[in-house]
Amino acid sequence: MVVVISHIPGSIETLSLATARLLMRKLTKPSLSNVRVRIWYWLKMVELRLYILQVLPFATINKDCQLGRLLLGYGMNKVITIIRHAKSDWSDACNDFDRSINRRGQSDATLIGEYLHDNDYCFDAVFCSCANRAKLTAQIITSHIKQPTNNSQFEDSLYLASRTTLTSFIENVEDCYQQIAIIGHNPGLTELCNYLADDELQNLPTCAVYSIQLCVDDWKAVGAGCGTRIKLITPRILKDV
Repeated sequence: MVVVISHIPGSIETLSLATARLLMRKLTKPSLSNVRVRIWYWLKMVELRLYILQVLPFATINKDCQLGRLLLGYGMNKVITIIRHAKSDWSDACNDFDRSINRRGQSDATLIGEYLHDNDYCFDAVFCSCANRAKLTAQIITSHIKQPTNNSQFEDSLYLASRTTLTSFIENVEDCYQQIAIIGHNPGLTELCNYLADDELQNLPTCAVYSIQLCVDDWKAVGAGCGTRIKLITPRILKDV
């Protein structure tokens, strides 16, 4: 339990982060964009704060706890989008690092790129595994973004990176970046999604997009449950629309 609000007379009330997330997730989630997602989250915070104040008049919000900072709007400017590489091509006898993507992978990456374009995604930086299949995925996806980033970086450390390695990598991202994307591999990416957003995702599918709004003021502060999932999109979902 996390102390969120306290009465003026001195009695303390608590509300768990899980309960707060359930309240916020009851409403329809928006398409992620630079402007709309921030407006949406601001409205969510206002609504949740009004709810708390209605239930407990004269309550004050504690800015020293995670949910309190969310309600007050602190640390709402960092967004991380996690993307798994597209479907691999197993027809060629090559080592894992050099493996390409197959025809379905190319189609899925194009579909995801078009979705990101249509929903105004734009990243300050794209960090990608140096593996061939990840690089090809990144090239296809970023070519469709309305304002393609010139700051795509290919990192050896992201190849088959564990959740711990990925977390350490994020902690060292420059704070001038507000919205970043990481393109890499399972199982590390699935574990990262669950770690940051306190989620229970079983498997992040190939070419899936998982976006998290982080409640941190800088990247060094990322940790367990520091964010909330705002979007999970897969090629299959888009094909079924």
